[in-house]
Amino acid sequence: MTTLSTPPAGVDVETWARTVIEQAASDAGGTLPRYGSKAWSLARAPQRWAAAIVAAESWRAESDPAFIAERLRYELEWTAIANKHLDDEAFVRRAADHRRDWIPTLAGFRTDPQTQRDVESDWVAWVKGDAA
Repeated sequence: MTTLSTPPAGVDVETWARTVIEQAASDAGGTLPRYGSKAWSLARAPQRWAAAIVAAESWRAESDPAFIAERLRYELEWTAIANKHLDDEAFVRRAADHRRDWIPTLAGFRTDPQTQRDVESDWVAWVKGDAA
């Protein structure tokens, strides 16, 4: 049976908390109610105490600067990966659009015949020295 206590002096808080939480969960049949929930308010004192310790341990762990730095690194890394996937998908779409628009013409990159005539005319003028 779980007893309500605070960690003895000199004992690692994380180890003490894990022990209290595991014992209370075992006594409760495997799970603890979420701190502050209706089930928590109806639970026996040892389970309420252990649920409060779960909340406190979560806060302690997640407010640790090393944890925050690691979580930030992880989030930035996965954001970069997600953005790369989005960029790749956009590239594939643009490439497909390009192939659809240009390859069937067999005319290279000049689908407008007038553009081809203008280029040829400008080339002839340049070669003759008549270019402006």
